[in-house]
Amino acid sequence: MSVVKFKSPQENYESSKKAVGYICREDAKQEDYDKMGFRSGLEVHQQLAVDRKLFCYCPTGIYQKPDEYDAEFLRHMRPTLSELGTYDGAALMEYKTKKQITYRISTQTACTYEMDEAAHFAINHQALQYALRIALLYKFNI
Repeated sequence: MSVVKFKSPQENYESSKKAVGYICREDAKQEDYDKMGFRSGLEVHQQLAVDRKLFCYCPTGIYQKPDEYDAEFLRHMRPTLSELGTYDGAALMEYKTKKQITYRISTQTACTYEMDEAAHFAINHQALQYALRIALLYKFNI
């Protein structure tokens, strides 16, 4: 009868790193990132001093208290095309987690677009101009 020797957690960790070709970040070179197709980005959210939201006619600058709402609905993250015609990688990851989010909304500040029940409305050009100006000032790659 043969005896099976199990690896310690540390031995298992080290052999797994070796098997997948792990490279310590400090030792990684540009060609390592190129080989794996690594890309990174930053998404910035900012409320602009405009009269309505970017993709609907709901007003901005009105805040509701947590216990003051007109409707409550459950939302499941699902991959959909964005306003720009692409899929959001973060939304795809959230979809895979099967997370459910409860939203409490006020009819003064939310509409069917906020609930993902309608296509976006005409873009708010003032908000777009502000967003582009901010992006250019920060030298963002947009």
